[in-house]
Amino acid sequence: MPKPFDLSELLARVRALGRRGQRDRYLEVGQLRIDRQDRTVTFAGADLDLTHREFMLLGYLAREAGRVVSRVELLQNVWETAYDPGTNMIDVHVKNLRTKLGEHASMIETVRGIGYRWQAEPGNRVA
Repeated sequence: MPKPFDLSELLARVRALGRRGQRDRYLEVGQLRIDRQDRTVTFAGADLDLTHREFMLLGYLAREAGRVVSRVELLQNVWETAYDPGTNMIDVHVKNLRTKLGEHASMIETVRGIGYRWQAEPGNRVA
């Protein structure tokens, strides 16, 4: 990291490095299966072709399934930035994910004024 650097950026990078070592290979929520090692996603038996950022966004939402995730939290944990650049980049990525989910697009719920939530399906738990 080049000097001078912002302390919040350093802390965000350290948190990101810490998360990389603590993961299990698979994350399963209902019909969603994310293979973190091979970077593949399957939903309802169909493979999803995701960009790196879409993969990170979906993984974060799935890991927090059932909980509303704020836009600020997404910026910090998916984009690893501590400030809102005032763009609609989160909205665009969510729209692209919904398009790729097709008929299951409603699994990503918009919580107006707050953020997004991955709908935890009844009777299923995060594995």
